[in-house]
Amino acid sequence: MPDDTPETNPTLRTNELPAFEYITPSKLFRGCAKLSLLYETKLGAHIEKLADPKYPKTFQTVLQPIDKVIVPLDYAYQTANHHHMVSWSPLSERLLQKIHGQVNKAKGYRWLDESLYNSVKEVNADRHNLSRFQQRLVDMYLLLARINGIELDLKSKENFDFFSNKLELELYKYISNVRVCTEAFCHTLTDLDDVKELPAGLRREISRDRLHPNEGPWDVTLDPGTYHSFLTHCKHRMLRRAIWRAYNRRASMAFDENNLSNHMVLLDVMEYRNEIATLLGFNSYSHYAMQNKMAGSVENVMDMLESLRHKVKPRAEQEIEELRQFAASKGSYFDLAMHDIPYYRKKQREELYGPDGDEYEYFPLPYVLEKAFEICHRLFGINFKDCSGETQVWHQDVTFYNVYDENGRYMASLYIDPYLREEGKICDTQLTFGRSRSDECGTTPICYLCMDLLPPVLERPALMSIGNVASLFELLGLCLQHIATQNPYGEISGQHFIETDAQHVCGYLLQTWLYQPETLRDISSHYETNAVIPEHLINKLLQGHKHMSAYDLLYNLYLSTYDMEMHLTQGHWRDCMQKLWPQFMPMPLDRDDSHPCSLTEIFGEQSASCYYSHLWAKMVAADVFSAFEEAGLNDAERVAAVGRRFRNTFLAGGVSSKEMFRHFRGRDPSLEPFIKSQGL
Repeated sequence: MPDDTPETNPTLRTNELPAFEYITPSKLFRGCAKLSLLYETKLGAHIEKLADPKYPKTFQTVLQPIDKVIVPLDYAYQTANHHHMVSWSPLSERLLQKIHGQVNKAKGYRWLDESLYNSVKEVNADRHNLSRFQQRLVDMYLLLARINGIELDLKSKENFDFFSNKLELELYKYISNVRVCTEAFCHTLTDLDDVKELPAGLRREISRDRLHPNEGPWDVTLDPGTYHSFLTHCKHRMLRRAIWRAYNRRASMAFDENNLSNHMVLLDVMEYRNEIATLLGFNSYSHYAMQNKMAGSVENVMDMLESLRHKVKPRAEQEIEELRQFAASKGSYFDLAMHDIPYYRKKQREELYGPDGDEYEYFPLPYVLEKAFEICHRLFGINFKDCSGETQVWHQDVTFYNVYDENGRYMASLYIDPYLREEGKICDTQLTFGRSRSDECGTTPICYLCMDLLPPVLERPALMSIGNVASLFELLGLCLQHIATQNPYGEISGQHFIETDAQHVCGYLLQTWLYQPETLRDISSHYETNAVIPEHLINKLLQGHKHMSAYDLLYNLYLSTYDMEMHLTQGHWRDCMQKLWPQFMPMPLDRDDSHPCSLTEIFGEQSASCYYSHLWAKMVAADVFSAFEEAGLNDAERVAAVGRRFRNTFLAGGVSSKEMFRHFRGRDPSLEPFIKSQGL
């Protein structure tokens, strides 16, 4: 065991903010290693006590001791993960991989021990004497132990472990094949005319000589950011076709000879998932996946998807027909194909509403951030105070905030790292949770909000697109759910153990607030003149936001339904694709399209039957926003009352998201506000 102490290694100081000036990859590794070993040792000793039938089994004796040892380990690991993302080095990469395996193995032991499981069941037998927070923690332990096979007999457990190991290998193979196929592709361009319409940033990114991006040659890759931007801006149809075809054939049967095809790997993934679900007593993997979802059942998910399909498809078909007519008016002699849509929808949007980027000058980061914090205060009584300079940060660009409630009580801390950096910072726009609230350990939440904005230049502050602003609002919403928790137990406080389909509700709620005309006026201030954004630009942003939104929604409905159907029926991936595509999409299925072979979100991760989750969260967020509308958006007092009620129910936690929503709304979520918000 490493001989590090809190005095020699800041990673071990659980009750302090991270001492970033003294943190190194080696200290993070040694700190996590020590805490992991301490956790295993203390958990083992605790379980030995629980194995004694005479040992009293109460919530305080069974579960509270675990919270006390797991919170320090989680804090150190999250610090290591964040440090890796903002201060990357080859050493941090190697050490984080070692930390990851060791920490996950140590934490996973909780779900495999029968003495602990039986002790938690004894605690649950006295459930009526537990608080709602304690009941939630008990529910988590029971659920995760069951889905890890704790109740299986010996033979079934052997089969469960066999299929789980095989699944893990196949998931790794699936992701690896997609990654290799993505990285292997490169299409070189030598004619300046081929890249003339590309944005300057993209042209520089794909140029072999970034100091002279107009001289070429240019290498187009299948990196998702490069791919989507190239399809949107490339004027040459055959080039778009070639890049689209390469992207949607990754890891398909075309790569059989290279042993990089996923068409059989995908079937193996489906088989092993189904075997696991069957062993655990579920009708399908989709039924298994519903165990900790706000939706609650496969039927509820499928009803939502089908109801939306009927509403959305006619509008999406109309959008595609209008796009066809637009392309024809610009001289296209061909029928529109999938690889044409990004390019012509951009051209159509620009002709309808003007070129993109006019709004940047009205959204300087410092002003937008100040106003976003004011909205959080107005709605939820949560205050952000700039305390930069009062604690250590990892870069001079980072700002630090302490968070207080309306009574001045300290709640949490937030770090914001807003700017793109050439070296060290490998994350783009994301929110990560550095530490959780735990009354047992005396810890409060920490959040890290990172963005990739272009930094200020001389007297000009960093300027934001409406997309940047929307991302900021979404991340602040996620942050609110973590810092406003009233749950005193670290394993389930904030965003921990929130149902997958409820995690983004508050983020989408703040985004909905953003796209109100009054909000856009309120957060805007021209960086030179302080002028409010003009009405014609507000209309442009709102209309542009809705441009072809039905088509985008329908594509998400297709993928969500495909995900559910594949895990319900165990059919062949191509048969399912050919069946569902015409039911949803207003475009014909291309003969070269093998997109399921590279759908890592569905077939390469442990999140099957979850693709619908963002749609569900948007539905719930629309229903939450409708409560504010019913109060009257211009009635500050009533809006504040609704906001406080949302904070004290949905954000507070302690029960399932479905129950929290019922406490807030007095009923289950309705699809109608979402349908209304989409103009359907």
